[in-house]
Amino acid sequence: MSSKVDISTTTTLIVIDVQKGFRDEQYWGGHRCTPDLEQNITKLLTGFRKAHLPIIHVKHDSIIPTSPLRPSNAANEIEDYAKPLATNNEPLLHKSVNSAFIGTDLEKRLREQ
Repeated sequence: MSSKVDISTTTTLIVIDVQKGFRDEQYWGGHRCTPDLEQNITKLLTGFRKAHLPIIHVKHDSIIPTSPLRPSNAANEIEDYAKPLATNNEPLLHKSVNSAFIGTDLEKRLREQ
């Protein structure tokens, strides 16, 4: 990821499904192919926060009983490096399907930005 990216003042960062449960290689069937994920998300969050640009977080609350992303499972938690900051008014939306637009007010929030 480049160290500098020009971002419009109307841009919103949406951080989706950055949860501890996705580290469960046995459940998901193998190792992930994103070795720089943590570093890149941290850079994006830092840049947006410094620029006072909006950030919306979305997490998956699975309805599958064996999923590590079940709300009752500790692995459902957002990774520490990607947690929303309440002091920055970063909302956390919850979804139970693959799309962050179904069953949430994400579209409304984006249109209001």
